[in-house]
Amino acid sequence: MNVHIKSIIESIITRLGYEFVGTEWFGLGKQRILRVYIDVLKGVTIDDCEQVSHQLEAELAVEWGGSFGTLEVSSPGINRPLFTKEHYQRFIGEQAKIELYQMLLGRRNFIGTLQNVSEEKVKVLTEEGLFELPFSGIKKAHLVRDEGLGFRIKG
Repeated sequence: MNVHIKSIIESIITRLGYEFVGTEWFGLGKQRILRVYIDVLKGVTIDDCEQVSHQLEAELAVEWGGSFGTLEVSSPGINRPLFTKEHYQRFIGEQAKIELYQMLLGRRNFIGTLQNVSEEKVKVLTEEGLFELPFSGIKKAHLVRDEGLGFRIKG
């Protein structure tokens, strides 16, 4: 995503009193969906999503000079996506699923407990052991809090 557009989105969300969590693009061409995640201490309601959506739609229509696709505003939910190093740091001790762009030791997906975050790497403890994953190689990641999915390691 364009850094300028991302900063506009973040500015609008924080001005409205919400935490900007991150964005994701889905689809291709005119069928694109821009999902924007927001959070707030009291929990995100449908009214919160509508308020942010109306503000973002007006600003983004001007920036893109017309349609940019479909806009979805959502809470991060219990399986919160992780976008920044600060997110990983904030959730050390929690279980996460991390998908890499390229194979590392014969695999791309790692599910385990977040152990440590440095400028370059995220350490995750899985059933198979401790892995240091390059932060720049992470395609996407999210917390795993649904009961019955994966496993839990107390670390």
